[in-house]
Amino acid sequence: MSRRLHAEIAGAGFAGLTVASALVQRGWSVCAHEQNSVLREFGGGIFMWDQGLRVLAALGAYDTVLAGSHRARIFEMRTERNAPILSEHFSAADGMRMLTMTRQHLYAPLLRPACRAGAEVRPDSAVAGAIPKGELILVDGTRLAADLVVGCDGVIPRVRESLGLLCDKWRSSEGAIRIMVPRRALDGLADDADHAIEYLAADGRRVLYVPCEADFVNVSLGSKVDDAGAMAIPARKELWITSFPDLAPLLGRIGEEELYDRYETIKFERWSRGCASLIGDAAHGMPPSLGQGAGCAIMNALGLAVALRECADVKTALETWECRERPLAEHTQDLARRHGERSLGFESRKRWTEDSVRTALHVPTGPA
Repeated sequence: MSRRLHAEIAGAGFAGLTVASALVQRGWSVCAHEQNSVLREFGGGIFMWDQGLRVLAALGAYDTVLAGSHRARIFEMRTERNAPILSEHFSAADGMRMLTMTRQHLYAPLLRPACRAGAEVRPDSAVAGAIPKGELILVDGTRLAADLVVGCDGVIPRVRESLGLLCDKWRSSEGAIRIMVPRRALDGLADDADHAIEYLAADGRRVLYVPCEADFVNVSLGSKVDDAGAMAIPARKELWITSFPDLAPLLGRIGEEELYDRYETIKFERWSRGCASLIGDAAHGMPPSLGQGAGCAIMNALGLAVALRECADVKTALETWECRERPLAEHTQDLARRHGERSLGFESRKRWTEDSVRTALHVPTGPA
């Protein structure tokens, strides 16, 4: 009997759990390391399109995620005074489902099948780096040999830094404060409270309103990074209400559990070195302007497991995987970056064009 192949994964987020589940399904043993003491996702809401839903179905997480998520059938842009700029509709018949949810709502259904299938997920296990020949190094000095090391450590990219891969990074001139707010019937939105709406003020500030499940709204307060007042943490409610007076009922309920992000786009010379690879934000970070970051991450994670099943050795599989998955990921990055740097004049144009939904409509490697 041939030896069972083993993978060590840095990071137990969306990408880490997806590749863990997909590898265990294909006969690998897997250990995923999470530096936090609690296995959960923090932060605001998240978008999931049809290509991501296909991945969830392949992992056995589809029904649970679908049951509690919110389906936004309409995306709108409006002025700060609620005047319409444009409205776009999403049809399931066209394969265009835009689901929104809290990050934890997506995380829990990914964690369960990974553990149920036999993947080991270790909390309080911080990673210091990796060695291309196939070793994961923990902060305490432990060295763990593996046939494959996967860096899914996102915004704390110790694996990618230790691999010495050259990258290009673009920092956006915009950033945003993200907050989860409990939903209420009257938030200045009348009958449109189930729509995803982006409000644009003449002073360059933005409010993105996205219902997530039945009980929460993801609110994103965006502005140029040199707008110091708008970027202050905790958020200055009175300043935002001045820019968006009709949203005072919503903005007045913002709490203090806030997260600030300055948008970045990151591209690498390659996604792997030796027997170590990168997935998700660690490999192809992008602004959230198209809501495709999580979908790309889990799509490429499943694609990696498929390539490892198809190819005779790990290095060939990594090359095959990158050649197959990278063009679409970089296409999505480029469009997300372009939308992340948009001017007010650009807002009247349709956002969900044939190019910008190419990833959302893509059939990932693996699912039928």
